[in-house]
Amino acid sequence: MELHLERFSFASVVAEVAHTLQPLVEQKKLALETRLDDPALELETDRKKTFQVLLNLVNNAVKFTDQGWVRIESHTTAEGVAVTVCDTGIGIQTDQLGRLFEAFRQVDGSARRVYEGTGLGLYLCRKLVTMLGGTIGVESVFGAGSRFTFTLPRQSPGPVPP
Repeated sequence: MELHLERFSFASVVAEVAHTLQPLVEQKKLALETRLDDPALELETDRKKTFQVLLNLVNNAVKFTDQGWVRIESHTTAEGVAVTVCDTGIGIQTDQLGRLFEAFRQVDGSARRVYEGTGLGLYLCRKLVTMLGGTIGVESVFGAGSRFTFTLPRQSPGPVPP
């Protein structure tokens, strides 16, 4: 995959993700909140890949939340931005956290699984965030919700050899 670096408003990516998922949020009667500490923040990185990561994390949060809210938060740092997607969803058991970012891995692989997916979303998120020079992690309380946080530098380092 190649990086296509451009300068863009991070708030515009958040707004696009929120707009894209609004029908699903409304269908589930959830609240989708955004809290950006610097709405004027600009990044110089791959906008499409940034959008893909945020869209996947927020979509997962909505999918695994049956009541309550999903929130996108950003905190500007000297290096760039820390973005957190948190929810009041089903949460993840502690013993499953270490496997979340593996390819084709889902926390409930049983035949009676309620939530559909390929098990590639979080794996791809980690790959994309790493390509952009950032990090990604998760905190969760089973039955109470999850917090996925990723960081991005203000300016991505450019193409990184595989």
